[in-house]
Amino acid sequence: MADTRLRALERRAATGTLEDAAALLRERLRVRQVDREHVKLAAYLGHPVARRMLRWEPFDDEGISMRAFATKLSVYGRHVVLRAAVAMFETFAKRVEHCPTCTSYDSDCSLCGGSGYVITAGRPARSVQIARAFIDDQTNETNKAAWESNTIRRMLNPRQTPAKLVDIMSRRCSRGNVDVSVVKDAVREELLKWLAIPD
Repeated sequence: MADTRLRALERRAATGTLEDAAALLRERLRVRQVDREHVKLAAYLGHPVARRMLRWEPFDDEGISMRAFATKLSVYGRHVVLRAAVAMFETFAKRVEHCPTCTSYDSDCSLCGGSGYVITAGRPARSVQIARAFIDDQTNETNKAAWESNTIRRMLNPRQTPAKLVDIMSRRCSRGNVDVSVVKDAVREELLKWLAIPD
């Protein structure tokens, strides 16, 4: 019976409105195909179907500081903040730190073309790759000697509380010329991909 109802809602949601998609998500929640906390986190991150299902206001986090954004994430546990922090550091690893024109996002910059970002293969990028491997398979078999970034090493320490991770993230964002909206977008994309809440 539940399976028939679910299939009917899937068909409606495939061609229907946001309300139809929200009804499908509500049914998936009822039959425990998705976790309620994951739906709430997705809604906080701006997932339109999750927001509609929970009847939350339209998404807008303009002007919210990195500390406030990450503090709200910490409600969902250390693993969520850790994944967000790795996404943040991946964004930083793409930043060109030694290009004087990138700091002002000059459209004439030959390295970044005005975006301020290029893929780098330096030490920060290697540390982030190790951190990504750690959170993706949740093992701690990485070679500690390979770490290049003390901040990332501290961040992955299992004794770090969500509050301490939030502190690391907000302090790192407050240093230098960092567009917090770019960082929040990267964190949002990472977490929504990980949650895999259907649209």
